[in-house]
Amino acid sequence: MAENSNEPGTSKVEHTEEVGEDEVEEEEEEFLPGYQTMQEYSEALLKEVVKATKAANSLPGEGDDFDYYCSFPGFRTFCSKMESRVTRSISRLIRHQSLPCYWPPPPAQAPPTSGQGEEAGLVAMVEERMEAIIEANDVLLERVGVLMDEACGLRKKREEEEAVLLTAPLHQGTAEVASWNDIKSSGKKSKYSFMASRNVPRPQVRFRDQVDNGNSVFVPLLRSKPNARQPLPSVYQRLQNPQSLNALIANTKEWALVKEKYTHPYRFELENFVPTEAQLQLHESQAPGSLDEVPYQFISGEEELECLVTELSQCSEFAIDLENHSYRSFQGFVCLMQISTRNHDYIIDTLELRHLMYRLLDPFTDPRIVKVMHGADWDIPWLQRDFGLYVVNLFDTGVASHVLQLPKHSLAFLLQYCCGVEADKQYQLADWRIRPLPAEMEKYAREDTHYLLYIYDRMRNELIRRKRENQDPLRTTLSRSKDVCLKTYQKPTFREDSYLRLYYKHKRHFNSQQLHCLKLLYKWRDRVARDEDENTG
Repeated sequence: MAENSNEPGTSKVEHTEEVGEDEVEEEEEEFLPGYQTMQEYSEALLKEVVKATKAANSLPGEGDDFDYYCSFPGFRTFCSKMESRVTRSISRLIRHQSLPCYWPPPPAQAPPTSGQGEEAGLVAMVEERMEAIIEANDVLLERVGVLMDEACGLRKKREEEEAVLLTAPLHQGTAEVASWNDIKSSGKKSKYSFMASRNVPRPQVRFRDQVDNGNSVFVPLLRSKPNARQPLPSVYQRLQNPQSLNALIANTKEWALVKEKYTHPYRFELENFVPTEAQLQLHESQAPGSLDEVPYQFISGEEELECLVTELSQCSEFAIDLENHSYRSFQGFVCLMQISTRNHDYIIDTLELRHLMYRLLDPFTDPRIVKVMHGADWDIPWLQRDFGLYVVNLFDTGVASHVLQLPKHSLAFLLQYCCGVEADKQYQLADWRIRPLPAEMEKYAREDTHYLLYIYDRMRNELIRRKRENQDPLRTTLSRSKDVCLKTYQKPTFREDSYLRLYYKHKRHFNSQQLHCLKLLYKWRDRVARDEDENTG
């Protein structure tokens, strides 16, 4: 069989005669008994689901119709039998799949005089079973999704993955790695899954400006206002003083006026922004060199940062991206900033230079320089929160992809669509606090901005080509990008009824005591998370 089956000239009939019936059956193995392929099984299963749905919809609904039919003994007997069959099947499935949910048995037979007590027991059992079904469905659908990704080759099988943590050594000695992060010895190529771990030092303890997790409004961290067309209001000087701020908040009327004034310090400049003529004209797209060809610098010192500010001020455009960490912090903080010019890539260690990042405000707010970002809806508020940085003249490639009505809008798609680069997203959930930064993570971070200016060239030219008498897609993109820049950071606030969002989200049914307990727990968790700068999750 092995010799002839691989010969290109061998027909299926000849092969059958040589190998025999048993081996042919083995070669054409069924997907499931009675089904040759997954497609055939799926179609048959769908038909049965449709039939079952139609049959269920034809049953009398809750109310008068159901009560009427229940007056017939035959209908009651039918319902009882079907109930037993369905609940028995669900119970078997839960046991067979080892699902982590509790399937309550039917309540013990109560005496006829129990009345409302028996009815209440049935209602409670039904509610518990419905919760169990919902939980079981969630687990099963998640497993199905994982298995389908494995079958399609989108995800490696679990036994082929190796979760390790690349981490910097602690100040003294060797970093301890948890057992689940050990590197398993095997001959296969390692697959890195970067996760948060207790052995990564908390950068917050080294921040020069103490993190403000108080349940108060966010105060912009502005020291000055370069490129201003309207001066920075004097109220900002008062807002930087905690005592003055508390006094203002105590005076409700004055605080309302102050809050309105500092909503966005660059609102006037953004609302009156006019793009340069060069931005509105066609230009030849400048393809970037490879990562090995383009110079790269990791910036962690003050002098290096000053040199970068000088270079950016002389550019006509540059690309920006951020890597944020929120798993072990209440509000989160930016760990890295990636910047790419036409001929250089930079990564700034924002944990080390957090107190000096405000020096980038001049090139960031210069209306003559285009700042290119992708999906900046989160990045813009993060820049305000951590560094007091604002952006004027933004081109958001995520916005442009929507204006161009592309089939997808992710950066990974644009890299493939515009540059033919297959993005490696295995470090998307990496712990960016790790220092020194592993080479694999540096490469991943660089790729987020390295190609972005070329994508900008391609998209801007396409937007200009699509201009019509009553449509200007490029100006539409710039206008929507400006709206992104006008976003302001809002601190997580706590109100006495905040716990209700959690309660309604999970669709629980609590009595008054349980609800009061939830309220107190929610308030306690929020207070501890703020005090210890930990994520409430």
